[in-house]
Amino acid sequence: MAMLKKGINPDKLSHPEIAAEFTNHLIPGAVLTPGVVATIPQFQLAGYQYIK
Repeated sequence: MAMLKKGINPDKLSHPEIAAEFTNHLIPGAVLTPGVVATIPQFQLAGYQYIK
C-alpha cells in the first residue's frame, strides 16, 4: 500500500487495519471492487455504463 511505503500512517495501523478503515468509510452507494478491469464488464452486463 502506497501510504505505508511513504510512511503516512499517523495511527500506526497495520495494512489490514488501514484497508478496513477505507472500506468502513465509503460514501453511501459506493461499490468497492477488488479490481476494475474484471469488474467493469460485469457491471455493463447488469446495465451500468462506464464513462471516462
